[in-house]
Amino acid sequence: MPVSASDAVIGAMLLMCRIGGCFMLMPGLSNAAIPMRIRLYVAFAVTLTLYPLLFSTVAPVFQGQPFSFLVQLVVSETLSGIWIGFLGRLMFLALETLTVLIAMALNVSNPSGVSFDQMEPLPPIGSIISMSAAMLVFAADLHWEILRALKASYANLPPGMLFQPRLSLIGLTDQFATSFLLAARISAPIMVYSVIINFAIGIVNKFTPQIQVYFISIPFVIAGGIIIMFFLIQEMLGEFMKGFSRWLLFG
Repeated sequence: MPVSASDAVIGAMLLMCRIGGCFMLMPGLSNAAIPMRIRLYVAFAVTLTLYPLLFSTVAPVFQGQPFSFLVQLVVSETLSGIWIGFLGRLMFLALETLTVLIAMALNVSNPSGVSFDQMEPLPPIGSIISMSAAMLVFAADLHWEILRALKASYANLPPGMLFQPRLSLIGLTDQFATSFLLAARISAPIMVYSVIINFAIGIVNKFTPQIQVYFISIPFVIAGGIIIMFFLIQEMLGEFMKGFSRWLLFG
């Protein structure tokens, strides 16, 4: 079917609104270390790639509609993209929050690290885990699943339905609970270790009040936590990648 130039530009603009909004917050793709111009070019490239597949879905929504409805579509598509990107970022925010808790449990919570995906500093352990998780997204080719999820979002969230704040808040709440449950399950071994070792130190300190057992035991607590992290880091990151890929596949 012949397509007018104005319809082609409007269709590409609407696709760019959702894809660009998603890329603003999606972990890895929205990294502040990547220049803004590069991220913009990537969003343009993805828009042009998905354009032949999605134009037939978007075009009937705006053709023959007044300008005011087009403005609503632009705002709605931008909010939909931001919502999708924020759902993915929630999982990484939950992971970073629990890594700070791990650092506090191991007495290494000095905030001298650098966050891989944000400007806020993190403890060194948090920086290592969050950076490894972000790199694994690309190493496991999950960035292609992000594109597939964006394409599938047009079937689950049609542009003509406009943005639904109530349903979006319900989705954010569910994702918030799922993300923190996953992060808590990942950090559970370190938390259990911290509770047991500190309980044991407290008992020893009661039996020998003349000795500053707490200060003497700090290096051993840190060493034990690092040894546990050494043996469990692969399973921890693998479990997180499974949860993130499960969200990308099934939403």
